[in-house]
Amino acid sequence: MKIDHPARAMTSNFISVVFLVIFTTLNGIAPAISQPLYTFIAQTSAEDFNRRGMEKIKSRDFLGAIEYFNQAIALKPNYIAAYFNRGFARIELQDFTGAIEDFTHVIKINPGFVKAYYERGFALIELGKYPEAIEDFTQAINLDPNFGDAYNERGYAYAKQKNYQAAIADYNRAIELIPENPIVYLNRGNTRIALGDKPGAIADFQKASDLFTTQGNMALSQQIQQLIKKLQQE
Repeated sequence: MKIDHPARAMTSNFISVVFLVIFTTLNGIAPAISQPLYTFIAQTSAEDFNRRGMEKIKSRDFLGAIEYFNQAIALKPNYIAAYFNRGFARIELQDFTGAIEDFTHVIKINPGFVKAYYERGFALIELGKYPEAIEDFTQAINLDPNFGDAYNERGYAYAKQKNYQAAIADYNRAIELIPENPIVYLNRGNTRIALGDKPGAIADFQKASDLFTTQGNMALSQQIQQLIKKLQQE
């Protein structure tokens, strides 16, 4: 007979044996037990808690996710995945300082973890720490020269510092690597406006609008079309 859930089968057998002992003892019969009784206690591992945390993230219950990641880390203090995932959840809750602490811990354990630099850079941008963010995105690019999103975010950080030429260079590279990402065109369009290149900005915004339409995001596509009309009327 196939047993689909061994743990449930073992629990059932254990209860049956205990019932037999109680029943026969009450009736004055000494039971003959040739095998010792064992209590099976299911242990929840750090990996189990991390997995449950990821399920919470999928359902966008970020506070619940953090609780599970905390338990995973309590069991396994240098568990990189739990720190990284908790950092991600903290970003979603706009706890950027907490996220930076988690990604920093990941980097201390594994200095070659590319996405930890990227996510920490993103959190640094949200705190307005653009030079530090640029350092993290640069490190991510050094580790993975084809990391298009890192070029895009570094370009954004450059633009916030009004280093527009460096921003354009990064956006150009990002478009080569991730040409279907409309956010890069939006970012480059905004930077071109800052440089006084209205035709270039309109072309970028139109491309972003087209990509959002292709991806089914009509709301953003329409908003960009309104922006384009406004620019054309100026």
